[in-house]
Amino acid sequence: MMKMDDLGAESMAQSVEDARLRVLRTDLRTRDLVNQAVASVPTLGLQRAAEFRRR
Repeated sequence: MMKMDDLGAESMAQSVEDARLRVLRTDLRTRDLVNQAVASVPTLGLQRAAEFRRR
């Protein structure tokens, strides 16, 4: 049988996991944007690639 404290702990654990996944998704998106900017340096030049990264 679950106690109220167990429910609170489960809720907190889920919140922590949700936050971790949000950070992971953000980091993956940032990684992809940086990779795109770096890959575009030879064709766009450093200045335009940096401008792309700032978006």
